Amino acid sequence: MLAYHDIVTDAGEEMTIAVNSMGTVFYEGDFVTYDYSEQVHIQSKSENLMGRAAKAAFGYYVGVIIGKKIDPSKQVITHGSGLGGAWVTDNYLGSVPDVSDVKTMVYRTNKKTGTTENMIINTNSYNLKNWIYWKVYK
Repeated sequence: MLAYHDIVTDAGEEMTIAVNSMGTVFYEGDFVTYDYSEQVHIQSKSENLMGRAAKAAFGYYVGVIIGKKIDPSKQVITHGSGLGGAWVTDNYLGSVPDVSDVKTMVYRTNKKTGTTENMIINTNSYNLKNWIYWKVYK
């Protein structure tokens, strides 16, 4: 079973992709004009855990610095600010990809010009999370 999604850019370009239960992306390519290649990454549990830990550590560190500026003699304020900073980064600073999120990077190279473009599609199971439509790859 496949779920079909229409990708429409701000410029009005349109493309339909299909996604299966594993988050694998299927698309129609122009094989006369382009050579295609793909790169796929699936977010693991350990990557998710490390990302969350890094975000919390960063927030705690910033909170401790702010707490020391408020009153360096009171460790309760310092650590309380650190915990508050960890909470703020966990809830308000970008998200860590969920376990089993699939990032598919599709590269196409124009056979005549040699110019390479890429498109990035993020999925989770049948769901299309977000995408970056074809752009020149540098």
